[in-house]
Amino acid sequence: MLCNVWTTEAEMRSFYDEVVLPNLAAAGLKPAESVTSPVWSFARP
Repeated sequence: MLCNVWTTEAEMRSFYDEVVLPNLAAAGLKPAESVTSPVWSFARP
């Protein structure tokens, strides 16, 4: 499971493609299909 905060799915996809996938391949692991779920959160100022 990978949890982080991105403002758009496109930002997450570029991180996944450029960072996560190459590291999984280097470790000899095959990635499962990614699932993106929106999450709403509110923080006090």
